[in-house]
Amino acid sequence: MNNVTRGPWSVDSGPGAPIAETLEQPYHQPMTDLTRQEVDAKLAQNRAEVDARLANFDTSIKTGFAEMKVEIQKMRGDFEKQSHDSTKWIIGSVFGMISLAVAIIGVMINLNKADKPASAAQQQAPLFITLPAGSTVLSAPQAPAATAPPPAKQSN
Repeated sequence: MNNVTRGPWSVDSGPGAPIAETLEQPYHQPMTDLTRQEVDAKLAQNRAEVDARLANFDTSIKTGFAEMKVEIQKMRGDFEKQSHDSTKWIIGSVFGMISLAVAIIGVMINLNKADKPASAAQQQAPLFITLPAGSTVLSAPQAPAATAPPPAKQSN
C-alpha cells in the first residue's frame, strides 16, 4: 500500500480504501472572538479604502471626459475649417468651368462664322464703269521689267 501523508489528510491507494481520509486536526485551539469595536474598525478601514478608490476613479473619469470634450471641440473646429475650404474650392472650380465653357462656346461661334462662305446677298456685285463714247481707255501701269543685277566687282 502506498500511503502518502501531506498536511492534515492522507491518501490510500489500496483496493477498497477510500481515496482521501480526513485526519484529526492537530490544532484544537478555539478561534479568538472579535469584538464589535474591532469589526467596526475593520469595516471603517474597508470603507475608507473603497471611498479612496472611488474618488480616484471619479477624478480620472472627470479628467478623461474633460479631455475628450476638448478633443471634440478641436475636431469640430477642424471640420468647420475643412468645410469652408472645400466650399471655396468648389465655388472656384464651378466659376472656372463656367468661364471655360463660355470661352469654348465663343471660339466655336467665331470659327463657325469664319468657315461659312459669303451668301449671294453679302457678295458685292462686280464694279462696271461705263465710259462715254470717244474716250480712250488707259491701261493700268505696268511694273518695271526686272533687270539683271550688276556684275560683282572682281578683286585683284
